[in-house]
Order: sequence, then C-alpha cells, then structure tokens
Amino acid sequence: MTPSKISKAIMDLQEEKYLDSLSAEFLATFCRTLFENGEFCCISEQQQGPPHIPCVKGYSPRGDYEHTPTCRCCQSRMFREFLGRCCEKLASQDSLPEFNKSHLSRARIRDRTYAYLKLGSKIQFKIDRHPGAFRPEWKGGYDGLVVTQTWEFNFDKLTLTLLGEKLRRPKPYAV
Repeated sequence: MTPSKISKAIMDLQEEKYLDSLSAEFLATFCRTLFENGEFCCISEQQQGPPHIPCVKGYSPRGDYEHTPTCRCCQSRMFREFLGRCCEKLASQDSLPEFNKSHLSRARIRDRTYAYLKLGSKIQFKIDRHPGAFRPEWKGGYDGLVVTQTWEFNFDKLTLTLLGEKLRRPKPYAV
C-alpha cells in the first residue's frame, strides 16, 4: 500500500474513539481501501495452519503501534483484523448469516486465516477448523483431523461464501 493511502486510512480510523463503535459501512470502506491498495505477505498454499509473520514491529488496531506503511506483514495483519471486524459487524446486523451459522469470529479470521488470493473485487482465504467445534454431528471419531475451509468475501456485494471443505490430517509443525 502506498504510504499516503495507508496514512490517510489510519488518520480516518484514529478519528474514531472506539473501534467497537465503527459502523459496518466504515469498516467495509476501510477494508476495501486496504484490499485495493495493500500488498499482503506471500503465503504458500502448502503451508499448514496460520502463517508465521516475521515482522517484529507489529500492528495494534488501537493505534499504538510501530508501523511501516510499506511493510507487507503489517498490512496483512491490519487487513485480517479489520476483515474480521467487518464480517462480525455485518453478521450482527444479519447481513452475513454464513458467518454466524459457521461459528466464525473476528478472532478466528484474524488469527487462523491464510492463503489469501485476490480475485477482482473478491478475496479468497482458507481457515483450518476443528471438526467437532463447529459441527456437533462430527464430535468423536475425528480426533487429530482438521477441516480446511475455503471462503470468499465479495467487497462489491458484502457477502461471505463458503466455497469448499476438505477433511485432512494436518502435517506436524516443524520445531
């Protein structure tokens, strides 16, 4: 994202007193600005689980952060944080029934999503889920397995769509 565009977006954001009071419209506009102008960390399709983000500066949605506008890691974190907030706010207004039905949350989008792919006005991403946590009928018998879901968020229509699910045994994380 160009420094001037991200700086303006941050200044607009800092005018708001509380992040939880941001409207769905503001969050959608802010996310779209990040989406259209941001450059996100390259995350391999082969990587299992949430991405390791090497940036040590970090980004805090409260505004108390050390942030470099050209840092792809910080832009990725910021985008995931505000995409989660936007989806949560839209779901609270009954505009994203899939969000609530699938037991998604702002934190799950922020912390567990990976493999982002921009497709026009849409962004696809993956999230690993524990089968028994969101599918009661799958409790028991699925120990050690995860479901990788592929989701698509459409910025034009403000919709969230589940594109597919795959049940798999995760590869162990390298130590």
